[in-house]
Amino acid sequence: MRVVLLVLSLGVSGCNACQDEVFDRTVWSGPMMAELDPADGQITLTGADGLMAKVGGGGCAPFSVALRPDGSDPRRFHSPVAPGPDLVWMNVRSAQWLAIGRWRLTLSDASGAATTTADLTLAAGEEGFIDLSFEVDEPEQIVALISVCLAIPDDRPTHVVGGGEIFEGVDLMGKVVPIFFQAPADTESSLNEKHAPIPFLATNFGLGLWAQTERVGAFDLGVSEGRSLQLRFQGKRLDLRLRMGTIVANAAAHARRAGLPPMPPRWALTPQLWRNEHEVTLEGDTVLRSGADRYLDDARQLRALGIPGSVLWIDAPWATGHNTFQFNELQFPQPEAMLAATEALGFRTIVWATEQINTSDDSDQQPGMPAFGSLELFERFRDAGWLVGGVGEQPLRFPWGRGLGGFVDFTNPAAFEAYGDLARPLLRLGIRGFKLDYCESMRPDVLGLSHYDAPRFFDASTTEVQHTRYARLFHEAMIRVLQAEHPDDWFVITRTGGIGDQKNGTTLWPGDLNNDFSVGGSQTDDGEVAVGGLPAAISGGLSAALSGYPLYGSDIGGYRGGTPTTEVLLRWAQFGALSTVMQLGGGGTGDATHNPWDERYETEVAVPIYRRYAQLHMRLLPTIEAAVHRAVTSGHPPLLPVGVVAGSEAAWADGNTFVLADRLLAAPVVEAGADRRALVLPAGRWIDWWAP
Repeated sequence: MRVVLLVLSLGVSGCNACQDEVFDRTVWSGPMMAELDPADGQITLTGADGLMAKVGGGGCAPFSVALRPDGSDPRRFHSPVAPGPDLVWMNVRSAQWLAIGRWRLTLSDASGAATTTADLTLAAGEEGFIDLSFEVDEPEQIVALISVCLAIPDDRPTHVVGGGEIFEGVDLMGKVVPIFFQAPADTESSLNEKHAPIPFLATNFGLGLWAQTERVGAFDLGVSEGRSLQLRFQGKRLDLRLRMGTIVANAAAHARRAGLPPMPPRWALTPQLWRNEHEVTLEGDTVLRSGADRYLDDARQLRALGIPGSVLWIDAPWATGHNTFQFNELQFPQPEAMLAATEALGFRTIVWATEQINTSDDSDQQPGMPAFGSLELFERFRDAGWLVGGVGEQPLRFPWGRGLGGFVDFTNPAAFEAYGDLARPLLRLGIRGFKLDYCESMRPDVLGLSHYDAPRFFDASTTEVQHTRYARLFHEAMIRVLQAEHPDDWFVITRTGGIGDQKNGTTLWPGDLNNDFSVGGSQTDDGEVAVGGLPAAISGGLSAALSGYPLYGSDIGGYRGGTPTTEVLLRWAQFGALSTVMQLGGGGTGDATHNPWDERYETEVAVPIYRRYAQLHMRLLPTIEAAVHRAVTSGHPPLLPVGVVAGSEAAWADGNTFVLADRLLAAPVVEAGADRRALVLPAGRWIDWWAP
């Protein structure tokens, strides 16, 4: 054990006035220093060990503001991914010192004829960050975007990670990354698939950056400005948190500052299973096989085959109407006895839910669902003013994957409590958590069909912030009642996430990935952009871990496209076994499942191999639990890309290899028909796990 003392020499000068001038424009946060150049507003960031980065430089202005042209609609959506040519860009030209950490910036257009001003503050922040705030002196409705440009310090290869859940590869350099969910897009799903965007990035040259804003933004990483990282966000104010350190140190510091989640119960870290539908099989009016029969069969098969696990999900549809939180008793007769039977086998159960309350007739989705089963609940919430408003006095209604309905307004405290309270009787039956699906409808441009202020919220906010805040409030409404009924003994897995949601302790699952080995962002045979299969799941898990989400579990076998091949199912299971959350389930129609004993697979191969990797996950449970505990107490990511660990270009090129708990290196096979692959090992002595 040793203590390292670093002494930073500032140098000595005989000019006291010169020294005072330096200190006027310098701000410290621990060993990190930020110094502003009044000539052009550039900021030099210097950390320990000589790490350095610059806001501005390399041919790009440190701060820019895009103003709407005269006469344009102030509600028009300007995408930060690709700003339109009609915007008037103003770049910083000089900085005037006002006080320690405060400057007034002057900006002008290319001709210098039009000018504006902005306030800039720098201050020491928590967790070793320098807190930077930039606010332009223009009315909110005139400002379209704020841009910040950071120069890459030298010509060495640059790598960037973070951004939340990313399917196109964990290294973001050379990409434009939207920090918001949007549709339509050029993917095969017509969505940009950014379910959990986090405005944080970390680089291999020492920079860690968090844009602490709920506004829509994008990271333009070496695309528009060459050797630079450009951020573009909506709004007239942008708050940045800047830090110099290693990727891991910066990611951990960001996680701590964003808010550390609670530790999940041990049973939530054991293998989980679900099926796409628990169908009812009828002969006339006679139930030959109910959803409860299928649910109990899955639990019994797991035990009979020696496949470990402690969690079962009941997916949609399962209720009298979507989100009534009352069992459809034709589909699930005697739910209390059913739950008691599976609990006796050692399983906890969670159920599916969303934020919508339907007005449509959904009775064709499952026998036993009455016509307009959610309508009474819709009318109750509508009459109380608990739904997001639409045109006139009517609630906003929008088609979604399970019908047509309104959206609970979680900005209304009464609606927030009432919706969560709907689930309280269910939790008292023994349900221990939720699969919270959807929650992507509050898009900033409302599908390009309307302005951001079309949905009306109780607190007068708009989708400028509700595009991400809405999902967080939904999750918190359900977690509140879970904490009341099952303190420290609950589990929530969500499709969506974002800034401020990491602290809630939800597990991310990456939505509807392909049931194959396709790479996220690759071209499909139809000329569209693929969502991605197993490689996308790996990328999503690694980028989420670096963005403050330590709990992540992808659908083993994918979802889009239905049931996978046996090869895809088992290769995905191998990745799942080395994830913090291992969950088996996915797409399929009728009675199709991802269960390895399903006759659609080569069961004589699928069952023993899946069992082997579920057992491996259990064998590693103490290691996984320790890694998660470290993440929720220090922010240290439980999974790291091998490029982050090894640092070599060969390692960065291998986006599918990762290190779990700093000691286990996993290299999933992600190509059809392959039975081996190249491997890049970080420095150190490594032992083959499978060696006799």
